[in-house]
Amino acid sequence: MARTSLKLTSDGYKRVDKARQSRGWNKTSPDWKQQCGISQSTLSRFLNKKPISLQNFISVCKAVGIEDWQSIADFERSIDSTIVLNHPTLSKKQILDITEPRYSLTITGIFTEQQRLQVDGIVTLLEKLLSNPYIIVQGKDNDNKSGG
Repeated sequence: MARTSLKLTSDGYKRVDKARQSRGWNKTSPDWKQQCGISQSTLSRFLNKKPISLQNFISVCKAVGIEDWQSIADFERSIDSTIVLNHPTLSKKQILDITEPRYSLTITGIFTEQQRLQVDGIVTLLEKLLSNPYIIVQGKDNDNKSGG
């Protein structure tokens, strides 16, 4: 599966820089890194318009108050999407299969009836929240519930 990574646009850099300054943070501020939950090297890559993971990209944007992170993301020049979208032999369906997020989760354990109901509730919520999840729950009697 291709990993989704994004780069900051030049205009996006200006917006982030202005928002950062309004919070009193410099480019290496520990408060900023802590608020984002990322390392200094990831923050440096972001500020230098290098690709970082989608999750980190969103975290940095939200930390400075930019909710519309899509407006400052350079989708066209992100490494993974460029390679995949311009691949000469892939069909549109294959491209969607590669770039669409997928999730996999296996839950194994010995559950009481109450715990099993709780796990089933969690699985139901995850199936609603995630696109294309594949979830397996295996209990004490190898009773499997799978989805996706």
